[in-house]
Amino acid sequence: MKRLAVEWESYEMPSYGSGKQKEKIGIVGGLGVVTDEILKRISGVVDITGIGMSNLRGVSLPPYEDIDGYHVIRPVYTLPPSKVVERFSKLFKLAGIEFTGAHIKELPLIRYINDYTLAISEVKVNGPIDLICSHDWMAFPGGYERSISNKVPLVVFIHSLESGRAGGMVHTPAGPSEAWPQGRYAGSRTIRDIEVLGLKESDVCFTVGTTMVEEVKLMGKRHGVSLGSIENKVFPIHHGVDTEIFRPIKGVEKKYDLLFIGRFAAVKGILELLDAVKIVKPLLPNIKVRLLGGGELEPDIRQRIKTNYLEENISISTEWYQKEEKVLEINKARVTIAPSKYEPHGQFDLESGACGVPCITGTGGFMERVIPGVTALPCNPFDARDIAEKIYSLLNDENKIEEMGENARDFIAKNYSWDVRAKVYPKIFEIVATGPIAKLNELPLTVDLQSTGFI
Repeated sequence: MKRLAVEWESYEMPSYGSGKQKEKIGIVGGLGVVTDEILKRISGVVDITGIGMSNLRGVSLPPYEDIDGYHVIRPVYTLPPSKVVERFSKLFKLAGIEFTGAHIKELPLIRYINDYTLAISEVKVNGPIDLICSHDWMAFPGGYERSISNKVPLVVFIHSLESGRAGGMVHTPAGPSEAWPQGRYAGSRTIRDIEVLGLKESDVCFTVGTTMVEEVKLMGKRHGVSLGSIENKVFPIHHGVDTEIFRPIKGVEKKYDLLFIGRFAAVKGILELLDAVKIVKPLLPNIKVRLLGGGELEPDIRQRIKTNYLEENISISTEWYQKEEKVLEINKARVTIAPSKYEPHGQFDLESGACGVPCITGTGGFMERVIPGVTALPCNPFDARDIAEKIYSLLNDENKIEEMGENARDFIAKNYSWDVRAKVYPKIFEIVATGPIAKLNELPLTVDLQSTGFI
């Protein structure tokens, strides 16, 4: 078969910047990590053209760049609000989605719309494209336009959903569930409808695990998309971790009993974590907890720490940590914790386990790869007392910490290394380009825990 040409649309595209610095920039979150890790591993067998944002975190990135064997284009393009509304009105009508005054009101206020989302269709690419891969809502409309104009398949990747990010969905052991009062209507209506556009109009939709497959189907149903039109084109896929970067480092002093890295948001279970530390403190008065991240709950978190007299126990850093700095912080911890109530995939447990540090995990994507008590320790993120019990039981058993950390490192290196997980993408592209897509079911899109030998 010929070498495929794939367009990969992600607002976060890795860059070395105009100064060709040593550390990559343009990666501000999980989407950028996924893009970086996959593309540098598959560019030798697939022709990749990446389309990304021209400015991230206030830094202007090169409009054209060759990196790790693939080409990146970052359009410099803006539209006035009236033109944005006009373009979206036509797009929504084409996709059969009602366009209302709510959209007209929201569109000018949503980030990325006028300088990335609608810039995608303006990009000129040399040579034909075999398929379009759009990642997250900000790329879906542009990818949809390009797939129509180029007459090629559209593959969308849903890494999370707006209602969940806004606290309207939670992940329970029984599956995704609406969290009232807003439920499926949480967050921006416009962004929710853009997500529906991507789901409805894609030829194939990937999301980050089996829990999210059910949530995507639920989202489609709640927004008027028939289950029959999507149930055979939505597939789960697991991400990985760089097990050479995230690794145990000998001789590092353990400074924290517990480490949390993530967004300071209600869905991450961070408020329940604070309550759990308060519960544990009488039993472990010198417990040291480190919180790395930032977000809307930061003022509330600082106030709770002060009110509950936890200043000597909990420290906070909102600085940005480069990879090696993050690895070092993980290695300083005896145990890590990610008590998420909504976690489409989750990455921190993989990074922690790859460093040989056991993680206490919440629900969602974490549940799909945890072997309880062997590679990680699950908790009920809705119950501070259960979180406290898991913290206390693990911190009081140094042998268990060591054993679980070793198991996690072995398990993740064998099954979730990016060198393993990235191999499936060229096969995905080939099947999507040639069909039938039912053959995707034959690929190792997710890790079968039963076959790993750890159960």
